[in-house]
Amino acid sequence: ALLDRPFSADRDYAQWFLSCYRGLFRRSVGADFLPATSVGFDKYKLVVIPALYISSEEMLHGIADYVRRGGHAVLTFKSGFADEHHTVR
Repeated sequence: ALLDRPFSADRDYAQWFLSCYRGLFRRSVGADFLPATSVGFDKYKLVVIPALYISSEEMLHGIADYVRRGGHAVLTFKSGFADEHHTVR
């Protein structure tokens, strides 16, 4: 499992994010941290997107295009749930 422990409602975003990172670190998987506005992922074999609640259409299309070109993406719960104006899709 990617997470070092299961998600629960009493964990905040920082704890959730660190849990994803620790899961990679313990498996000796190097990780880069990208700004949420990034749309170019082609140099990566895998992109993990932990709970990116707010994202632009451009970001979501960038992720979809990356996957269509053979990339791998793991999106966790509620990723892409709202647009950049906090409007639920």
